[in-house]
Amino acid sequence: MVAVTFEDVSLEEHERCVYDSLTLYDGPSAADSAPLAKVCSAVATPSVTSTRPAVLVAFASDASANRGRFSLGWKFVGRTGQGS
Repeated sequence: MVAVTFEDVSLEEHERCVYDSLTLYDGPSAADSAPLAKVCSAVATPSVTSTRPAVLVAFASDASANRGRFSLGWKFVGRTGQGS
């Protein structure tokens, strides 16, 4: 499992994240993995933990504004089925 901490998220804000967004998926592929979190502004939950040994980080942006940033921290917290 992988624990991801949102250290800094400063993107173009929108309540439905239609401009810029950061999506974390519970696995190596967006097609085969459930979303863990989708953010585009201040993060209510400062961290998430996957149930699989991989996390896909997908950044999406529109062309209207070129501002913002994000920073994530991560650590491996154990393998599923082998304890923590």
